[in-house]
Amino acid sequence: SSSSSSGNVLFAAASPVMATASRRGMAGGMKQDKPESLEAKKRQNKGRAKDKKGSDGKQKSEDRTEMFRQKVFPTKPRTVQPVSAAELEKRALLYKEYSRACLAADKERTRILKSVANSRDEALAELKELSTALYTHAISPDTTPYPIQFRPPLTETPPKPGHVSKSTA
Repeated sequence: SSSSSSGNVLFAAASPVMATASRRGMAGGMKQDKPESLEAKKRQNKGRAKDKKGSDGKQKSEDRTEMFRQKVFPTKPRTVQPVSAAELEKRALLYKEYSRACLAADKERTRILKSVANSRDEALAELKELSTALYTHAISPDTTPYPIQFRPPLTETPPKPGHVSKSTA
């Protein structure tokens, strides 16, 4: 009769395969339940709890965020309807038509921008012939900000009697 390392007698090995199984703690290919101590189970559970919590003992923010997301935005089971071959063909044609329209609009924008740039360059060339001072001033960058005027907000609330505001004082 062979015995496992824990001292429990399993069975008498009838063949070398069974002898190997008995040494590994298995009988007939089935794993034997090993008695675990209560302390070992507590250590395992404590380790799992630490995985969910940070080093400070608080729950990780990713887990809290995920829990919040699941409560606020619950996922709904959805069924995906199969798309027919005719519908796929229709979508492909629409996509091609959309691509052509986008390409045409982009070419038109590019043509307009080139036209504006050419007109600007022609105007600057004529200005240079008329006056170099005006040309130099025209090509210099404008560093002044837009004319911004700050006004106090308008309210419908009447002022307190006797109150003098800073803007009118």
